[in-house]
Amino acid sequence: MGGWDRAGWSKRVGLNWAAIKMVKDNLFWGTGAGNFLVRLPFYQKEVGSYWLQPVHNIGLLILSEWGLLGGVWLGSMFRRWGKKYKDGGGRKVSSGGGISNRNDGSLLGDLTTK
Repeated sequence: MGGWDRAGWSKRVGLNWAAIKMVKDNLFWGTGAGNFLVRLPFYQKEVGSYWLQPVHNIGLLILSEWGLLGGVWLGSMFRRWGKKYKDGGGRKVSSGGGISNRNDGSLLGDLTTK
């Protein structure tokens, strides 16, 4: 059954502290993409909380897995994508009602042409 359990808050705080410790130990490079759960048991011993879930804070998850360099790179990519699509980015509305960068009405035009 889903929902909030009595220990939910303390579990999430424990995950946050484990993520912060991971960031401190792997500040520039991180633990590697997808390695938060792999490294978590080592950090949960220090925190005293045992819950095998990813941290429920996307910023801490990105920093712990990708480090500062990966976080800066990912942030710059999101910024670049945001600027590109802020003013429409050259997109047109196709005859089928979808948004496309190509004239053939493909919804995946941006992904397939670049």
